[in-house]
Amino acid sequence: IEDIGRYFIRIAEEITAGKQIDLAFLETTVTDMIINVVMDSNMILELLKVRETPEDFLFSHSLKVCALTVLIAIAMEFERDVLIEIGQGALLHDIGMLKLRNDFLTGTGRLSPRETTEYRAHPLLGVSILRNINGIKNTPLLIVLQHHEREDGSGFPKGFAKEKIHQFA
Repeated sequence: IEDIGRYFIRIAEEITAGKQIDLAFLETTVTDMIINVVMDSNMILELLKVRETPEDFLFSHSLKVCALTVLIAIAMEFERDVLIEIGQGALLHDIGMLKLRNDFLTGTGRLSPRETTEYRAHPLLGVSILRNINGIKNTPLLIVLQHHEREDGSGFPKGFAKEKIHQFA
């Protein structure tokens, strides 16, 4: 899991530096997560025990979401290619947060109305980042875009409800 953590940090650094993310590298990262989930049933339990600090929240949270999402997708018997797409979306679901001010990643207080509006833009920012990855499929983009949508339409950024929300989001 340490390798996957290093991969995620490298991806985040490349995004922050404005570099292009290599799809093959992203696929390798997610494939490694899938292998770890399949081969080590204790890995997820150990990952969930890790206490998040404000400084490493995005990193830790993203790894946990990816591991749990991959575990569920494996149990649902999705094909390998679909697992990889789901894993990519799960790992990068909050990647748009990198485009927000740093205090969004380290802050623990309530957000002002202006900050809430900025925060609610992170799925759109994430999609704009992922669109720069040559060859990325539509599924990870939809996961990133819609991961805060709710069946009753109260989510964001689009306020989609029920059937408009992708099944993997």
